[in-house]
Amino acid sequence: MKNIKLILMVAVILLSPLLFTLFKSNSYSNEKDYLKKNNKPINLEVINDFSGLEILKDDLKNKKIIFTGEDHTLDKDNLFKIKMIKYLQKEVDLKYYLDESGYTNAYFFNKYLNSGDEKILKQAFNQVKGTALYNTDDYNFYKSLYEFNQTLPKDKHIEIVGIDIEHGGLSSYEYLIDIMKNKDLKTEPLDALLTNLKKYSKREIDAIQLRNINQSLIDDAKKNENEYKNIFGENIEDFKYLLNNLEAMCVSYSSEEKDWNNVRDKYIYDNFKYIDSKLKDAKYFGQWGGAHVYQDTFHEDYYDLDYEYIASLLNKDPDYTGKILSIQYGYSSKVYMDLYSKIDKNLFNDYINSGKDVLFKLNGKNSPFAKDFIYPLHYKPTHENNQVTTDLFQYIMLINDVNKSNSL
Repeated sequence: MKNIKLILMVAVILLSPLLFTLFKSNSYSNEKDYLKKNNKPINLEVINDFSGLEILKDDLKNKKIIFTGEDHTLDKDNLFKIKMIKYLQKEVDLKYYLDESGYTNAYFFNKYLNSGDEKILKQAFNQVKGTALYNTDDYNFYKSLYEFNQTLPKDKHIEIVGIDIEHGGLSSYEYLIDIMKNKDLKTEPLDALLTNLKKYSKREIDAIQLRNINQSLIDDAKKNENEYKNIFGENIEDFKYLLNNLEAMCVSYSSEEKDWNNVRDKYIYDNFKYIDSKLKDAKYFGQWGGAHVYQDTFHEDYYDLDYEYIASLLNKDPDYTGKILSIQYGYSSKVYMDLYSKIDKNLFNDYINSGKDVLFKLNGKNSPFAKDFIYPLHYKPTHENNQVTTDLFQYIMLINDVNKSNSL
């Protein structure tokens, strides 16, 4: 017995330096110490340089959706977006880009990607004139995506999936005209919708009026299904899906401002479920407005309300729980300071001063961000009880020296 005790004591003495080293390597004195040991610089200027993205590799396993969260209409985050598409195509055989746009916008983007005809791309952007998408950086993103597709086999091309509600009348109008098999068979309710979609795009009628017109068409299409099959042919299901999306647009835009995000994102969630049921084992990457990528309830202090955005709704769905990875952008800018996602200078000052763009892993072993609610952005929201940072997102990407995108 004494010999066994002696052997154990000697083993502890011999192994203690190793055990101390292992413990020390996985413990951190504070958040800054953790961030220092869990980051990778990312070269945004060289799109095909994927160094640093290997920090994501373990977290990509078994993930179905990868989100990045942006502030709209800024320049450099589109560089990370196309870099991620290229990296994920190689790493996880990515096939679908989950766009923050409606079904009809995505239709025209895909039409451009399939043809390379820039007139179609210009047409698609003319449809969204006056929105956040109408800028040179987003325009150039689709051109970059087309160029990337040309380097891939046809069956590997990235496709655009639009799951947002419709946001305007013009794209819906041009989509319906484009898919109509027989334009001479227009019914009276269909003709009324086409006429008023143009008016809606010019704000000559409101969402409630358009909803009533749309509902008349829905009722007529149900009564006269064969007639509409003659008009739309093989696109009849797409036609019905658009009618539902127009309904979603009208309801969302008729809701109170404080309810807008919850109403809209529930429709986005329903749209994703529908699209994903058709695509089966698909994997997606999408860049959306910041809060959309939060995987848990987010408290909005201005309205003192809880919001469930698309990533949160999906993460609480058993079909997608644990299958989402979210990367939030944190911006630093010397000239453009009106940023919702401005990064916390106290935490990231050393990296801001370096001028480098850096990706930080927040969900590593013994991470303080996985134990407490340490919000890494300048805005400090109220949070739910027991909520920690990584409940919302698992990475933060510091993008330095951002500027406002130029409008088209």
